Amino acid sequence: MPHNKRNILGAILLSVLVAGCGPKKPVITQQQISDARNNGTLIQLYQKVQSDLAVASGSSKTSLQTLSNQIGRQLAADLQSDIYQTLEDNRLPSQVVSLSLIDSLKQKAEAMKKWDMARYNETRQKLTTESTMAQDALSKQLVAVSKLPVDDKVRRINAMSIAANIAGKESQHYQSYIAEKEQTIVNWMVEADAALSNRKYTHAASFLRKVLGLDPDNVEAMEKLAISEQEGFETSFRKALEDSKPELALSELRRIAKSPLFEQVKPSLASSIQLLNEFFINRALQNSSQGALKGAYKNFLKAREIRSIMGQPPQHQAEQDYLNKLLNFAAVKQSNNEYGEQIAYLEIINKFNPEFPKLQTTLQQARKNIVEYAATSMLVQDFSQTGTHHSAGKSVAKQVYSWVFDKMTGDVALVSAKQLSEADTSSPGRLLTLEGDILQAGVDSESSDSKKTMRVTTETIKKPNPAYAEWKDDNSKEPAPPEFLITEKKEDVTFSTTHVRKTGILSVNYRLIDQKSGQVLINESARSKQTFDGEGNEGVSIGEFKLEFKRPELPSDIEIMEKLSSAVATDIGNKLNELLQQPDKRYESLADKAIDNRNYDRATEYYGYATAIRGMKSEELTSLREKLINVVIAH
Repeated sequence: MPHNKRNILGAILLSVLVAGCGPKKPVITQQQISDARNNGTLIQLYQKVQSDLAVASGSSKTSLQTLSNQIGRQLAADLQSDIYQTLEDNRLPSQVVSLSLIDSLKQKAEAMKKWDMARYNETRQKLTTESTMAQDALSKQLVAVSKLPVDDKVRRINAMSIAANIAGKESQHYQSYIAEKEQTIVNWMVEADAALSNRKYTHAASFLRKVLGLDPDNVEAMEKLAISEQEGFETSFRKALEDSKPELALSELRRIAKSPLFEQVKPSLASSIQLLNEFFINRALQNSSQGALKGAYKNFLKAREIRSIMGQPPQHQAEQDYLNKLLNFAAVKQSNNEYGEQIAYLEIINKFNPEFPKLQTTLQQARKNIVEYAATSMLVQDFSQTGTHHSAGKSVAKQVYSWVFDKMTGDVALVSAKQLSEADTSSPGRLLTLEGDILQAGVDSESSDSKKTMRVTTETIKKPNPAYAEWKDDNSKEPAPPEFLITEKKEDVTFSTTHVRKTGILSVNYRLIDQKSGQVLINESARSKQTFDGEGNEGVSIGEFKLEFKRPELPSDIEIMEKLSSAVATDIGNKLNELLQQPDKRYESLADKAIDNRNYDRATEYYGYATAIRGMKSEELTSLREKLINVVIAH
């Protein structure tokens, strides 16, 4: 027993002995019982009390019996809690507990008989219930095992492992499971060795993977699997090349590249892999020379995949002539108004080499042209009006134009009246006009005069301080008092103030009209009211006090109308944005539906529009670009 525990127990027992020597009843406090419990000495305390109880008599025996019962009940409660927690900590996935563990807990619970029979019976009942549940689960699992074919080793052994864990490590079921598992592993290793000897590497790997499925830490199986996969890949890869089956060789390369063994085989296969890379490059060049630009793309892409697997730069000098042909071909597609294919070929160049000469200028112009063709085009007209604020209509239109230009780039193309009239009405994009009327526009001013009184200092009076003169005459070493006594003359000053308030109101009605159909898409109103306050005062000068003249500081009527126009334009812009935002997603959705309907030409157009619009917005378009390229290349 540790030294500190012996000291605590000794102190407790000493108190018991001292109490038992005289006429007083033996006393152990609840705190002493708690201390013994916390230090793991409660059972020793109980045993000592039992020993003293055997020789005690009279009132001392009665007290010791009460104390013994109290400690016993606490020991029983602690043991029951420990047993219940052990059950919960060891539940299997089937939510039962191993039968061997339950048996050991039953033995452990026997100690409770002499402490607390009621708690003992309660614990035994709990363990009996757990045992019944485990027996039922074991019976069902054994039936499941019996239904599995003997030659289905993986499923059978996995099922047996579940039954073995329910029965427990001391059971016959567990021993049978271990024996069958070990024998199966031996048999599979024999099969794997035979396959390796006959250079049947794929066959060997299948057995070795099954071994590792039953025994993940089997070092021999891991080492032999590494050898079989390496040899198997090298054999399959080289045979595919010898049989002029480059696609099969690439498939093998993809497979082994996912394995952690790849770094081991890479050096020995580098020259063969390089030959495969050159094969696809040469085939791509041949495609390109014959005008088969789609086939060239597929083969250049395979060569790039090989270089990526080998950790080499993706670009290859052989691609340059091909990319130049794509650039020229994109121009042909543009002249034929085949905008989807045009942007697809430019995006292939962008994917292969974003720094290709003239690409970014050409791509940006193509995107701009496609946006003008396919995106929403909108003319913002000056709002009509009557009244004194003749600039309000132009101001609102200007502010809406600026808002859309800043917030909806790529979503809406702003056009002039001439451009709208000359627009291609057969294009897929919307042709819209925003017009409106000024319903109310004005700035009202009101002012009021009042008086204001302030308590101010008009004169500062300075007099010599006698205490300072006395301090100076005495040559005192104490801190000097102030040399002068200062007093301030204060007066109430009343002056005139002017409060000015300006209230601006701007109310408009606006309409968004589809020029192709004549449909009014939006018919709404917007209103803004803003108030501005300013205060001025007259100039006052009395003695030392001076108050400067101040005019009320307020924005001009024109500035107020600009603020109102900005607020109204923001409301209009938000409404337009709700209706017109993200046309690229609308086109992408249309393209996806066209793919489902096998209308690949229409899908190409819509993906092209979506790609151009999203590119103009400088948003992420990798996945969308791949959709466009794939549909163009595949069809």
